[in-house]
Amino acid sequence: MLTNTRTKKKYQLTFWSVGLGLLGMAPSLYGRQANLGCNKNQTRCEIDDRNLIIGDRVGIFNSEGELVATGEVQGIEGPTRQVKIRKRHGSIKEHYQLAILDSRPEDGVKAPVIKIYQEPARHSVGSSLGLSTYSIGLGSPGIEATAYYQRRFWKGAHWVARGNYLKINGEANRYTDYAVEQLPISVSAFGLMGGGAYAWRENRPFSIRTELTLGITQVNATIDGDKELVESELKKGAKVRNGYLPYARWSLGSQWNMSKEWNMLGELSQSIINLAYGTSIGVGVVRILD
Repeated sequence: MLTNTRTKKKYQLTFWSVGLGLLGMAPSLYGRQANLGCNKNQTRCEIDDRNLIIGDRVGIFNSEGELVATGEVQGIEGPTRQVKIRKRHGSIKEHYQLAILDSRPEDGVKAPVIKIYQEPARHSVGSSLGLSTYSIGLGSPGIEATAYYQRRFWKGAHWVARGNYLKINGEANRYTDYAVEQLPISVSAFGLMGGGAYAWRENRPFSIRTELTLGITQVNATIDGDKELVESELKKGAKVRNGYLPYARWSLGSQWNMSKEWNMLGELSQSIINLAYGTSIGVGVVRILD
């Protein structure tokens, strides 16, 4: 039986397949272990199972008991049954399990509820805003705004392109022959980076994501409104210089997968710009493209 709720679609299994699973007479609750063979587009599959007859509605389940696809038996050749896939929620693997779906539950028997598999996004974009602190001058607070595009290419691995903007204000020491002055320092930087990310538990309510990107950033820095002082105080306090500088960024975050379109992201990141090290904490949103 197919039922709808706010967040999940659910199916019920046949009474006999559930009973066999509970009694240990089948490999699992969700059906019989089977080597599935499918065409390239996974619109038709074949399975050796004499218990299936033409017209049977079947479900294909992954190792975690999530429904990956539904179909109907449409052909028989000896022990082989040909299944036309009606709806697919993800890629079908040959070790997945198959069970008959039934629209008529037995009297007095409550069939188990099965969760639909949600395939991780292939393309997504995201942006975040956070607070930063950098080892510039005497330790300078700032704001980090960043946006990225990512494309999944293998399991939880993604290619990432990222743009980053930093605005930092603080104080820096200026050393003279007679005294040490504390002068205001202001830094703004815009960078472009590329790299990779990896996510665990992508199709779960909460996932973990880490990313490493490398690139360049354009820095505009002044000490007491003077760009010349930035160069003279580079190693003593400024730790950055004006111009294009190498930029590296690593982050670790958690993503709340709220829906198929929008997710929330929180992350901690570490960055290096020239001689300055920075730490940022930010929150943002992720838009799933497909």
